[in-house]
Amino acid sequence: IIMDYIPDTHNLLLEFATESGLIGLIILLIVIVMFIRQDLRLIRLYHHPEINLLIIASWLFIIGAMFNSYSKAALYTFFILRGLLQSIDRQIVPPRRKVSRNENEVK
Repeated sequence: IIMDYIPDTHNLLLEFATESGLIGLIILLIVIVMFIRQDLRLIRLYHHPEINLLIIASWLFIIGAMFNSYSKAALYTFFILRGLLQSIDRQIVPPRRKVSRNENEVK
């Protein structure tokens, strides 16, 4: 019996490297670094156990997706949790406004 088998890398980084090349892998790594910076900022500015739990859960899902390619749902859940953390980050840390030399005039 011949079964249809599609070989898989079982590793998210290798899969991105093979499917989208070096540029896609670099973009993925840049996004992951941006997430890490955001998480560190959230932990530093807002000491709340639920926020820390969301951060830990999101990284557990991405680690699970990295080494088990059959769990695409884990990858989707990672990005859903990242969206929640992004909205929390925008509520906690408002965007910086540029203030001109004249303190009464805000750009």
